[in-house]
Amino acid sequence: MAEYMHLIGAEEVRSVGNAMSGAASEMRGAASSIDSAFERHHRFLDDWLQRFEAAMERAAPPPRTDDNRTQAEKEYDLDRYSAR
Repeated sequence: MAEYMHLIGAEEVRSVGNAMSGAASEMRGAASSIDSAFERHHRFLDDWLQRFEAAMERAAPPPRTDDNRTQAEKEYDLDRYSAR
C-alpha cells in the first residue's frame, strides 16, 4: 500500500510564495527607479553648481593692480563683496 501525504494548505503556501516573489520583483524595480532618479538629481546638481560658480566668477569685481584706494574704500569693498 503506497502512502500518500496530502499537505493541507499547500496551494495557499504556493500562492503566497508566488505573491512574495512578485513583490520582491516589484521592490527591485522600485529600488532601480530610485537609483536612477538619484543619479539624475546628482547630475542636475553638479551642472547647477558649475553654472553657479561660473556666474559668481563673472560677478566678482576685477582684481585691482593699482590699489591706491583709501582705507575706507577698501573696507567698503570688503563689506560689499564678502560672503555672508
